[in-house]
Amino acid sequence: MTDVSLPMHHTVSSRSPALEKSAQPMDETRIMAAREEQVQTERFDNQKYRDEKERERLKQDADKLFESLNTGLALKFHEKSGQWYAVIENKITHEVIKEVPPQDVLELRARLKEMIGFFLDQKI
Repeated sequence: MTDVSLPMHHTVSSRSPALEKSAQPMDETRIMAAREEQVQTERFDNQKYRDEKERERLKQDADKLFESLNTGLALKFHEKSGQWYAVIENKITHEVIKEVPPQDVLELRARLKEMIGFFLDQKI
């Protein structure tokens, strides 16, 4: 076996210049990614704030309209189907004018959900 020795000027360092140069762009990339994420978060927060303001304005407009018609709007939760639905009713007689989606549809959805669960629980 031959012993090969390198001259002193060819020593191998643990960090090569190429590795040091590539580390800088990686740090800059991480910084730029963090900045972009911060900008996206700020945009999302601003959009969310605008959406909440718009939703509140629409709610107030709808309340004025319903008040003038002696009707009310309520959001209710249907337990069996696990779904929210809207109910429009006459404030004086408490008669339900409209349900969206209708109660029958919610009941059907609950029964179908139960049947699917029954079939999936069966062993074949």
